[in-house]
Amino acid sequence: MKHGITCGLTNKKPDFIEFCPNIKFTEAFNNSYKSLNSDIKIARKGKIVAYIKFALLIIIGLFVILKSYYLLIEANTRDYSRSGYHYFKLAILVLLFGSAFVKLGFISLSNYTKPLKSLESEKKEIDLILRKYNKYKSTKL
Repeated sequence: MKHGITCGLTNKKPDFIEFCPNIKFTEAFNNSYKSLNSDIKIARKGKIVAYIKFALLIIIGLFVILKSYYLLIEANTRDYSRSGYHYFKLAILVLLFGSAFVKLGFISLSNYTKPLKSLESEKKEIDLILRKYNKYKSTKL
């Protein structure tokens, strides 16, 4: 880094302030941009499955949590007997099990949205550069 930033075309210090009027995008760049668009399309195809999986896990989790509430009510009606204690333990286990389903639902949704947002963010950055050089082609994904 003795010479600072150099131009890839001239190997000299840049003589422009904001952007290079002679920029040339390589074929590798074009291929990587096409690949990025393709990856976004593929990621978006899983949207319906991701949201259905999320909804099912949340519904199952909430149903199981609701069941634990009824077990707690049953435990409370047993007047601190041994069976009441067992109902209480069972209710807590069922509550934890239901909470695990809810957590799995959110993890499942996150596993869909995080990579998609990352790809879209990368595409947005590249599109900003392409707009600056008037090389932007609107691609509906």
